[in-house]
Amino acid sequence: MDKSIPLSNVEVDTLFLVVPKIKPSCGPLFFTRSLEKAVGNVTANGSFGLVDTGEKKLLVTCWHVLEEFRNQLCDESDLKICACLAQSKNPVVLDLKNLIDEDRRFDLATFDMEPMLSVCEGRVFFPLNCEHIHLVKKGNRLAFVGYPAMHRSETDDGIYFGTTPHVVVAQDVSDYALIAETSRVMNVERKLLSEQHENPYGGVSGSPCFLVQKNLLVHLVAFVTEHHKGLQILKFTSAKCLNPDGTIKR
Repeated sequence: MDKSIPLSNVEVDTLFLVVPKIKPSCGPLFFTRSLEKAVGNVTANGSFGLVDTGEKKLLVTCWHVLEEFRNQLCDESDLKICACLAQSKNPVVLDLKNLIDEDRRFDLATFDMEPMLSVCEGRVFFPLNCEHIHLVKKGNRLAFVGYPAMHRSETDDGIYFGTTPHVVVAQDVSDYALIAETSRVMNVERKLLSEQHENPYGGVSGSPCFLVQKNLLVHLVAFVTEHHKGLQILKFTSAKCLNPDGTIKR
């Protein structure tokens, strides 16, 4: 049975129409030893989503991203975690004092963005009704924009991130998790991602994931949390685990 359907020409066209709707609510974050020079100082990167629950404006990323930052911080006390909150401005330090909640099981962490709204130029906090997350069914199309490390580059002028839009098919759906198979996922040039790079999904953790309906309406339904290279599957945590105040359901 075909577990993953490559992008058709129609779907490629759809992707180009969907990406402008979701990209302003996504962005990269990274760990750096220096706020002055990127070359040789960036140790890792991930992704984040910006969400408006009506009660809180949140930055959502993965728990394991924060855990990796803390592990590296033990060896490098000057390490900072930075987020690219405005394309026309420098990245800003993500202060852990603004951390609202984190959960290892769901692999999510949430930050209060109220203190940083002034630096979110050009970004959109995607609306999310935590009590009414759209139902995802097996076979539904899911779209997300990631910031994989393979497209990251550092120069004397700064750090640059390339984006990669994806459309995957929901294969397994439970109350708080989604799974999509990736072995046959293609890029817009109709080349298998798995054949283009050893780890094409490294760095996309934390990306918000959207259900794409036939009329091209998009609904935030989950966040990318893990890529299992051996099984070639992507795992997502459902947005149903978020509370309107930014805490995570237990």
